[in-house]
Formats: sequence, C-alpha cells, structure tokens
Amino acid sequence: MTTSVEPETSWVRELRYLVSSFPRGTRAQLGLYAALQFVVSLLDLAGLAVVLPVMQVLSGASLEAGYLGVIHRLAGTPERGPFAVMLCVAMVLAFLTKSIFALAVARWSFDLVARLQVLTATRLLHSYLSDSYLVQRRRDVGAVVRTVGAAVQAAHANVLGGVLGVFGQLLSISLIAGFLFAVAPGTTLGVIVYSLVAVALVQRFLAPRNRRAGIAAQEAAGQMSHALLEAIYGAREVRMHKAEQHFLVTYSDAATRNAAASRDANFYAQAPKYVLEFVTILGIAVLLCSSALSGGADNTMPTITLFVAAAVKLLPSLTALTATLGNIRFGIEGLHVTTKALRGLSEAPRKGAARAGRAQKDPHLGHAATAMGSGDLVVDDVRFRYPDGVDDVLQGVSFVVPEGSSLAVCGLSGSGKTTLIDIVLGLIQPTYGQVSFDGLDIVADHAQWLDKVAYVPQDVYLLAATLWENVAFGADEQSVDRTAVEAALRLAQLGELLDSLPGGMDAIVGFQGTQLSGGQKQRVGIARALYRRPQVLVLDEATSALDNETEDKISAVIRGLHGSITVILVAHRLSTVKHADCVIYLEDGRVVGSGTFAKLQTQSPAFARLVRLGRLEEG
Repeated sequence: MTTSVEPETSWVRELRYLVSSFPRGTRAQLGLYAALQFVVSLLDLAGLAVVLPVMQVLSGASLEAGYLGVIHRLAGTPERGPFAVMLCVAMVLAFLTKSIFALAVARWSFDLVARLQVLTATRLLHSYLSDSYLVQRRRDVGAVVRTVGAAVQAAHANVLGGVLGVFGQLLSISLIAGFLFAVAPGTTLGVIVYSLVAVALVQRFLAPRNRRAGIAAQEAAGQMSHALLEAIYGAREVRMHKAEQHFLVTYSDAATRNAAASRDANFYAQAPKYVLEFVTILGIAVLLCSSALSGGADNTMPTITLFVAAAVKLLPSLTALTATLGNIRFGIEGLHVTTKALRGLSEAPRKGAARAGRAQKDPHLGHAATAMGSGDLVVDDVRFRYPDGVDDVLQGVSFVVPEGSSLAVCGLSGSGKTTLIDIVLGLIQPTYGQVSFDGLDIVADHAQWLDKVAYVPQDVYLLAATLWENVAFGADEQSVDRTAVEAALRLAQLGELLDSLPGGMDAIVGFQGTQLSGGQKQRVGIARALYRRPQVLVLDEATSALDNETEDKISAVIRGLHGSITVILVAHRLSTVKHADCVIYLEDGRVVGSGTFAKLQTQSPAFARLVRLGRLEEG
C-alpha cells in the first residue's frame, strides 16, 4: 500500500483544477460564500465585543471613561443596573443573530458542495457512457464505481468542503484575535504564540496519519467494489464452485481495511478536541495565576473574563479547524483520483479531432455513403484491428443486405462474427472500409443509425424494474406507449406470461430478471428490440436460450418480419439459419462463402462440415 505523503502544494493545485472544472457561476457562488462568512465573523466579533463592557459594568468600572463611556452615552446614560441589562440583552441578541445567520450560511455551503459533487459525478459518468465501446469493454468497472462514488465524495465533501470550513474558521479566529490584540496586545500575542505552537504540534503528529488513512480508504473502497461486483455477477459460478468463502473473505478484508481507515480518521478528528481543551484550560490557569501573583486581579478581571469568553468561543473553532485539516488530508487521495479522471475528459476532444483527421485522410472511413438501393445495408471492404493487436481480425469483408431481407452470419469461434456485428451496430469503427444503410454512413451519422437499428444480445440485460420499463428501456413513464409495449411482448411470444403476472406489465422482474426463466428473459430482449420499431434488427444468437417450441415461434416471428425489417442474425441453430435469404460463412476474418443455405452447403466445404459435425443443430 502506498504510504508516501505528497507535498501540500500538490493537493492545492489539484483543488484549483477541480474548481476550474466548475461552471463560471459556481466560482461566483464561492466568492459569495467568502463574503457571507466574513459577515458571520463580524457578527461573532460583535457578540464577543459586548462581553467586555458587560463585565466592566458588573465589576463597578466607571461608566464615563473610555470604550464603556462611549457605549453608555449612546445608550442614553442609563443607571448601572438597567445599563447592564441592556448590554446583556445586546450580547444575547448578537450571538442569536450570529447563530441563525451562521446556520443559514452553513446550510447553503453544504448544499453548494453537494450540488458540485453531483455535477462532477454525473459529468464523469456521462463521459464513461460516451466513451467508445472498445474503451468501455476494457475499463475496470470497480475503478469506475470507486471514482464516481467514494473518490468524488472525498474530493468534494472532505477537501472542497473542508477548505471552505477552514476559511470560515480562520476568518473568525483572525478577527477575534485582532480584537483581543486591540484590548490587550501583550497578553494576546502570548496567547497567539501559545495556541499556534499547540496546533502546530497536533498537526505535525496527525497530518501524515490522516493522509495514510485517506490513501488506505480509497484503495480499500476500490477493492470492495471489485469483490462485490464479482460476487454478484458471478453468483451462479460462485455457488457451483463453492467459492462463497473466497469472495466473502476478499470483501471482508477490504471492508475491514476501509473501516479501519475510517476509524483512524474519526479518531484523528476527535483527538485535537481533548488535547486543545487541556491546552486551553492550562493557558487560562496560567493567566489567572499570573494575575493573582501580580496583585492586580481586581483591575484585570474584566480583561481576563474577556479572554476566558474568547477562549470558550475559540476552542470550538480551533478544534473544528484541526479536525477539518485532518478531513482534508483524508480526502486528498480521492481528490487526486477525481482530478485524474477529469483530466482524462479534457483529452477526449483532442482524440476525437485526431479520429476526424484520420477519417478525412482515409477515403474508406467516414465518407459520404452511396447505398446500392433504398434501405440496403452495405458492408464495403471492412477491415478491423484492435488497438493493441498485430493482425486484422476482419480482412476485407464485403456484402450487401437488401432492404427487408435477412442475413445469417456463421463461423467457428474466433472467426470474427462478434467483431463484425459490433461494427455493423456502430459500437466500434472499422480500421478501414465502410458500413452504410440507406445512404447513411453509420460512423459519420451514428446517432441517426441508432434510431434505425435494434439489437438483441445472447445475454439480455434486465433492470430491477417493471416489465414495461425493461421493454421501454431508458424511457420515462410519460413517453411510453403502453399499447406498443404490450404488442411487442405478445409478438415476442410473452402473452401468456403477461396474462399470468399479477401486475401485468407493472410486475417487477427482479435484478437481471431473477423472476423470469432464461427463455423469458431472451424474449423480453426481443420485445425490447421490436418496441423500437427498427428498420434493422440484429440478433446475436438471440434464440440460443430458448426451447425448441419457443424457438420455432420466435423464428416464425422473425420470418413474419420479412420484407418490412432487415434482419441480421448470428445463430447456431439450423432451423434459424436455413430460412435466411443469405448466409455468409466467416473464417479467420474473411467471408469464404455466401449464398442461400442450400447453395452454401454445396459450395463451401467448411460450411458443409460445420453442418455435418452438428455445430448447426437441427433445432
């Protein structure tokens, strides 16, 4: 585990970068906070400033001389008793006003920090969702969860919120110290030096420990996310391999380290309170003893009382200051993780510009498409190589799918079927070549292409939501056509399920469809695709989880779409493939045969062998 403590200026630079990422109006709000905090400090000082004349009046001091005389004349020269009451009321009102105003400012500042936290987290998540599919596939999901969650929270709540708190505390302490210095310069100077030494010693001891606790907490949070996601998504394999204990121990170890780091941080936040309490009482005792030994206790009592009142007021501020500094150090690692992610966002436009430049230089990548016919899907000399690859996984793939027809893609594992489908869907861009539909280049006009195509994967992802929400996927209730949802469900052979559920379309299907069978989950995916009324429907082994009877029904549905929707399917079942208008056979990223099922079986020995070996099941 990393335990080195970086220079203080490092996190200050990171904080400036975080603030620079906020909207312009936010910086004005931070300036407003500074102004409001100054008002809070002035009210704090006003309340404390009334303490001295109160004690002077009660101790029998002259009502005509000095600072007290000015106040007495402004009050209309009342008698000592009423004057004392007036001063006490003024003192209470000053502290009450300050408390109410300070609470309002604190609430507003907490709300500001919380909104900024949501803004940053949402911005990062939006960036992750907008990344290329290749980047998403390679991304560490646990790290994303940690960054958007724990890291962003630490950066804002601990560091940004902490800095705002420190600013307010220092402002209040400075104004009170200035007032005390005006009243008793020598004593105040001694108290300031005494307090600074005490706080410095406490911080010297706690600073590296808070920093190490913050690093440990962020590392443990990432490990917890990994362990939890792996245990949940691999629940079936975990149970079958009797591996529950392994995942429990992995999660428990990370959670224990995270809890220990939080425990240490909480302890370090509380420790200064008790240390400074002792230091304050010790200082007051020394001040009282010094006054008593000097023989001037009567004359100095009002001033000493003022210092005691100031100490009572400053002690919470000093305690909060040291605790807040600890919280800041605890959150520094989260700040680093957050700003690193934000800097990654700033690279995206440059990378996008570079891709656009390559597209302009390559006449086969991203140029205006020329379709062979209205609604035809054209794959023209497509090649693809993964960024870290050596060889092309697709090598000059070309074919045309006429509007309303069906195409089946076959091939052994590793032949390039999945990569080809990802390119046709527009999830990844070809290294060379072009895919177009109805004159539309799907790379250059990807958003329009997404409105025309629907996809049914082999493993359908279901939300822990209602049946209609899973079919309308991502749409809000106001915009959903429930009649169309029901039609799509019945078309996908889910009418019997729909009629049997107590809540119908409003029934909860459970996380990843735990309330449904494998075949039902698959058909929900098909209903989801049909609900969009696509012009092109891509099915990636979408009937593989169905029983023969249901698969025949779905195949009949697909055949019923002939002429109205272009269908591309990857399938291992003969019953699905043999009805396609055209079948292409991939081998090592090349199309080595194409035609109708019967023609391809006659002309392609590899495809015929695949059929004979039963790789294409009779269904």
